[in-house]
Amino acid sequence: MADFAPGRGVHGTQDAQDEPAGSAAAEPGSQGTAGTGTPGTGAAPAGPTGPQANPHAEPRAEPEVKAQVAAPAPAAEPEPVDVLVIGAHPDDAEIGMGGTLVKLHRLGYRIGLIDLTRGELGSKGTPERRAQEAAAAARVYGARFRLNLHLGDNRVEDSPALGRKLAALIRRCRPRLVFTHHGDDRHPDHRGAWALVRRAVFQAALRNLDLGEPYHLVDALLFFPVNEWVEPSFVVDITDTFEGKLQAMRAFASQFVEPTAPIDHKYFGVEDYLEAATVRARHYGLRIGVRYGEAFLADAVPVADPVAAFRRG
Repeated sequence: MADFAPGRGVHGTQDAQDEPAGSAAAEPGSQGTAGTGTPGTGAAPAGPTGPQANPHAEPRAEPEVKAQVAAPAPAAEPEPVDVLVIGAHPDDAEIGMGGTLVKLHRLGYRIGLIDLTRGELGSKGTPERRAQEAAAAARVYGARFRLNLHLGDNRVEDSPALGRKLAALIRRCRPRLVFTHHGDDRHPDHRGAWALVRRAVFQAALRNLDLGEPYHLVDALLFFPVNEWVEPSFVVDITDTFEGKLQAMRAFASQFVEPTAPIDHKYFGVEDYLEAATVRARHYGLRIGVRYGEAFLADAVPVADPVAAFRRG
């Protein structure tokens, strides 16, 4: 865990400080990220004209206009990555750890995602539209691939057979870190994902279990909350990437932007996820003395270098 951690904005909750951490390094190739600021394209203001113009004044050069290149769409096939995020539904990863995903992308880590279901039982949007939105969101943080296993909404559960299927994908992706749901969540699919991913990570590490790919032991399995408040194992400073988190969430316009739920729809929990994301990020950020943070939980995690693991910036 520690030799993976770059030491930028990852804090244990015991080490809260009053001063905010320093900002992260600039993102390499960030021009390709959807929604980033575009350099101004207007010409510089012209000098005085007419009879009063200075005939000796040098003409002003037009500012260079740089084309903004769209980020490539995530692939549909798995490939080796540093970080693998497994969510029950499209948008769970963005709600739980969108700012951390943007941060990891800026730090140069390769990211892959697996959605277990299409979210077809949701009250807003269609599975087809949610798939398009998921691809758009993944472009915000440069995901190498985003897959959907079509396990069936409201049917995610732990089983040896599904565990082997997911373990084979983990072996193929060979991530250093795997992120998935925190198990204490009111949504049954989130609880099912937690148990299933735990099994799959365990099975992926079994040397004598033949899954068609060499066995693989991840550095750490980490958990993000979606609906519940938690006492975190650690908090990631996302102050400089919080806008990226909101951008990724807004890509799911059918879920978080457009009021497309039926008039008589009753929400189980959160109605305004963008507002809730801000409140949560402020709360967890305050826990470590920064403006915005994302909470994570972990079992016992090996730390090779405590100084690097808990460095502030």
